Amino acid sequence: MNKHISLALAMTLAVGTVSIAAPTAGWAATDEITVTVRKRAENKQDIPMSIEAFTAEDLERRNMVAISDLAASTPGLSIEQQGSGGFVTPVIRGMAQNVISTDLSYDNNVGIFVNGIYQSGRNSVDLELVGIDRVEVARGPQSALYGRSSFAGAINYVYSVPQDEAEGTVTATLGSDEDYGATVDLGGPLVGDSLSGRISLGYREFDGTVGNLAGGDNLQGYESTAGAAALVFTPNEQFTATLNMLYSDRTNDQDAQFLVPLNCGDNGMGTPTYRCGTLDAQGDVDISGNGFADAKVEQYSLKLEFDTDLFTVTSVTGITKSDYNTVLDRDYGSLELGTGLTLGVCTPVAPGVPCFVPTGGFDTGVQSYAHSDSETDDFSQEFRITSAASEGLTWMLGAFYYESDTETRTAASLGNDQLLPGTTYTGFFAPPFLVADPFTQSNPFNNFDADTREWSLFAQAGFDITDELNFNAEGRYTNEDKETHITYNLFPTDETYKRSYSYFSPRLTLSYEPKNNENLLIYASAAKGVRTGGINGGVTGCSPFGGAGPACSAAQARERFFDPEENWTYEIGTKNTLLDGALQLNTAIYYTDWTDMQLPELNADAFGTHVTNVNGGADIYGLEVDGAFALSEMVTITGGYGYTKPEFKSGTLDGSVVSSCGTDGSLCNIVMTPGGLLAADVGGNTLGRTAEHQLNLGLLLEGQLGDSGLNWYAQTNVNYQSENFARSINALEYGERTLVDLRVAVYQEAYEIAFWAKNVFDDEYVNAQALQPGLDGNRRIDAYQGNGRRFGVTGTYRF
Repeated sequence: MNKHISLALAMTLAVGTVSIAAPTAGWAATDEITVTVRKRAENKQDIPMSIEAFTAEDLERRNMVAISDLAASTPGLSIEQQGSGGFVTPVIRGMAQNVISTDLSYDNNVGIFVNGIYQSGRNSVDLELVGIDRVEVARGPQSALYGRSSFAGAINYVYSVPQDEAEGTVTATLGSDEDYGATVDLGGPLVGDSLSGRISLGYREFDGTVGNLAGGDNLQGYESTAGAAALVFTPNEQFTATLNMLYSDRTNDQDAQFLVPLNCGDNGMGTPTYRCGTLDAQGDVDISGNGFADAKVEQYSLKLEFDTDLFTVTSVTGITKSDYNTVLDRDYGSLELGTGLTLGVCTPVAPGVPCFVPTGGFDTGVQSYAHSDSETDDFSQEFRITSAASEGLTWMLGAFYYESDTETRTAASLGNDQLLPGTTYTGFFAPPFLVADPFTQSNPFNNFDADTREWSLFAQAGFDITDELNFNAEGRYTNEDKETHITYNLFPTDETYKRSYSYFSPRLTLSYEPKNNENLLIYASAAKGVRTGGINGGVTGCSPFGGAGPACSAAQARERFFDPEENWTYEIGTKNTLLDGALQLNTAIYYTDWTDMQLPELNADAFGTHVTNVNGGADIYGLEVDGAFALSEMVTITGGYGYTKPEFKSGTLDGSVVSSCGTDGSLCNIVMTPGGLLAADVGGNTLGRTAEHQLNLGLLLEGQLGDSGLNWYAQTNVNYQSENFARSINALEYGERTLVDLRVAVYQEAYEIAFWAKNVFDDEYVNAQALQPGLDGNRRIDAYQGNGRRFGVTGTYRF
């Protein structure tokens, strides 16, 4: 870590030797940033909450082009992506969810919003950052005001609106690995002072940085087309109507994936069951490079605001449609090199009847793909009335309605082009998925239609106990009706399930601002986060043979549903503005008590797993520090540090890892659940996908090039995260990593040319992993590599 940090800062200093003034107090560390995380416009430094906010300039100078880049500058936030960049799972403060599924009826622990509108299709949230005004990251439970999926926090994209004067920006980018892009941003008045408009359009394509041993293009590239538009109507000073439109179409190439050899655990026959040690990248990989994931999003929102001297009435209507389609390699090999699954060949006693004993040797190079497509249609309506005052007595009353309809289709394919007539592959799962061309053809697996209807009431009240002490209370009551229609094509089953949930989520905050120091804010808060319950969409003990009804035992019927999980987070923090504004320093310490945790459990018939929440929880302790220090008019240092220690409570049981534990007892403490099923007791273990230490450090140098009239800046950003475990079995871990980004630019009022690089030192690392079932009947671990070094030049023209 130290080597990369020192080298990065030395590079920036070398660029900045043109003219550096001596340190001088009084320069502003950062501009004041207005955020709306509490549904009213407030200065970020005045809010008693742990918040990160990035302006459009921040996004540009820090080379942020995707949601995953937010984690590099936000202590306490990590983002894992699978499914060729589309399957996004944010983690805030170690509250890593234990159930990650392509079934969209399972919500994330972190809510993602666009202009305050919830994005339920988590496969489509990696929006290209075009037309963005700012991004807000609120850490800690936000269920009281945001509701949906804000169990651990919320991320809100806020798009730009037109200004009073006409303006425009055009950019063009040329980079390594066939990186090409352009954006156009135009805005200004349309009809006098009453109607203004703005439109942003962007296109970018990138070939990826990880090579494919099978030849052809690199892996992990993408092609993205994005657009955002806004119309603002202000017929008078009291009324404003804002119409926002958003479109994104992003196609990601096949991930750079590889199978990880197993080296520990024992299945009783001398075969390892898991991987122990550090999960290292392997460089170029061998995989079919024609896989893809295509995500499309359309969103329309209408915000109406009516202001009076006493209050503001606001209506926000949102309509979102997202589509996600994938065809991804699942044999982890390529046709070009003859690699893939190794399956035994057999002659069935009758067509379609599985056989398990090879009769003709072993075939290699069998190609297999996973196919899926989902469509999500969301509608939301929020009304709220908010007090005009931001000090003294403040209040808010609101009502919210939400409906979501999701259709998900999954399919699989297995190539039969190498089979002789009358033969098949061994195993129960192989014959149903045999097709002539596994990339273009498939056989259906499961279908899920999930419908959600929710209404909620929320309120906020705050008042000054004294001139220095303020108390604020927020709360939301939520009622949800869920219905899931499930069709299994492998097992002839057609079922519909319904369940309702209701819960209350409060937040209480006490803040202190001394009269003799208005630049200091001290606060303490207690907030309850709730992640809703749901309906298990996977195969349960009821489903394979006979469907729901009398054939299901009470234990099997219970497997269909799971209840909400909860956490109470207790936080103490400070916000400080020092040295006449030259230094901003914010701190927060917190403890989270996570109960009724949603965890996987074996089905009663031991055929797969389902989600339950009767077996445990977690205790999480953490610290966050972030700040900015303007050493002079030309030198600014920014940084943040996050410490997170999440541990499973004693007696917490995870049923999904039993098959990886082995029979020798070296990896897990295998116990019997009250229902008579096997599970791993993971009490005392660390939750997966959470780094104990995160550090980001930025150095900005800026000045003038003599008397040329040109300005320059050099921005270095360093992000470090310590090693962290992959799963609740604390045996496999991601190694520590330090990534460095750099941007150097020369500009004047209308023009800018910037040279940039991401992952300057070309570090190789693994970004995610998954425990996958295989068509050969064995479970396997596949790893997803992060991108290597990217560099390029971006030209900008402003008018």
